Amino acid sequence: MPEPTHAFITSRYCPDCGYELTGLTLAARVTCPECGVISDMWGLLIEPPPGPLGQAWRVLCWCWNRAARILIPLGVVLILLGVLLPAVGKPRCCYRVRAAVYLRQIHSACAYYAAESGGRYPAHAAALIPENYFSPALLMDRYVQGCSYIGTYDVLRYDWSREATGALTAAIQSTDLKAPYYRLGDFWWVRLPTPTSNPSIVAGWSQSQGTRRGTRWVIFDDCHYEQVKISRWRKLWRADAEARRKIGLPAVVSPSP
Repeated sequence: MPEPTHAFITSRYCPDCGYELTGLTLAARVTCPECGVISDMWGLLIEPPPGPLGQAWRVLCWCWNRAARILIPLGVVLILLGVLLPAVGKPRCCYRVRAAVYLRQIHSACAYYAAESGGRYPAHAAALIPENYFSPALLMDRYVQGCSYIGTYDVLRYDWSREATGALTAAIQSTDLKAPYYRLGDFWWVRLPTPTSNPSIVAGWSQSQGTRRGTRWVIFDDCHYEQVKISRWRKLWRADAEARRKIGLPAVVSPSP
C-alpha cells in the first residue's frame, strides 16, 4: 500500500466531526485536533460528512433502496394479478353476453334470408342451417347447458351431408309449424311472418340466466337486445301486443316467465 503524502493528508476529513485535517504530519494514525478522535489514515473521509439534512436524505435513500427490493417485485405481482384475475372471472360473464350475441346473429340470419326470399321469415330458423346462414353451435347457450334437439334430431350432429339435411328437415316438419313461438336449441323464437323492424316486437329470448334467476336476454325485431328481469316480462309482452295491433299482426299469448 503506498504511503500517503502531505497533500493526501490535507485533503482528508475527520469521520466523526468533519474537521478538515490540514497541515498534519505523516503518520499511520491521525488524531483530530477538534474532537480528539483517533482514526486510521485510510479511514479518513475524502469529503466533509453531510449535515443534518444530507444525513436525513441519505437515510431516506437507504430506506428506499431497501424497500424497492420488496416493492418492485410486489408491484409486478399485483399487476399480473390485475391482468389475470379479470380473465379468470370472464367466462361466466362472457357466457351471459354470448347468449345475447347468439340471438342477434340468428335474428340477423333470418333478416338476410327474408331480404333474399321475397321479404318472408323462414317458418323455422333451423331451416337456414343447411344453407349456411348460421352454425348449429349458435343454438346452444353455454351458460344454460340445455337441449340441442329439434324434435328428435340432435342438431349438434348436423354435418351438412345429404343424410343430415334430410334428417333435420324431417325433424323441423315434425314440429308444430303454426305455433306462435317454438324452441330453438336453448332459445325460444317467435314465428313472425315478415320483418317489422319494430323495437317493441319480441323476436326471441334466452332461458333464465343461471344464478341470476329470472333474468333473460330478449332480442327484438329491430335486432337490439336487452336483459329483462322477470318483473318486466309481462310489461314487455303488453308492449309487444300493442305494437302488433298497430301494424296489423295477430296478437300472441304471452309465454310464462
